[in-house]
Amino acid sequence: MTRNYRAPKAEPVTAEEVSAHVAATPAGAVPSMLKDAVRAALPVTMWPSPWVGKDFYGLDCLLTPGSMHGERPEDAAPGGEPILSVLPHDYLSSNAVFIENLKETARAAGSTEAEAAEFSRWVIIEAQLCFGDFQTPYATWKDRQRTA
Repeated sequence: MTRNYRAPKAEPVTAEEVSAHVAATPAGAVPSMLKDAVRAALPVTMWPSPWVGKDFYGLDCLLTPGSMHGERPEDAAPGGEPILSVLPHDYLSSNAVFIENLKETARAAGSTEAEAAEFSRWVIIEAQLCFGDFQTPYATWKDRQRTA
C-alpha cells in the first residue's frame, strides 16, 4: 500500500486498506501509520486524511487523529468516517489499576463490593477526571445516589 500523492484531497484511505496494512505488519511491530497514535496517553480515533503522501507528514499520512471525545477533526477527508481507534500500549493495564484504586476508595469509605464496582463504572462512564483525587468523585457519586 504505497501511495505517493502530492496534493491535498487525494483519495482518502479506506478501512479495508488500513486493515490490510495492519495485517501485513510483522508480529510485534507497530504499523507505520499508527506509530504516533500508540504513543498517546489516551485512546485516539483515527480518521481518513485528505493530505496524503510523503510531502505532508511521514511516509504515508493516510490518517489524522480525532479529538479525545471522538469529534471529527477539521482536517479529516470530506465525507470520511472514523477508521479505527488506537489504544496506548499500557492502556488496559493502567485502567485495571485505576479501577482498583477507585474501588479501594469506595471500600475504604464503607461501600460494599457491589457499590465499589458501581462507583468505578460510574467514573468511567461519566468520564470523571480524577487526577489522583478519588475522594471528590466519590463524594459526587454518593450525592447523586442520595438524590436519585
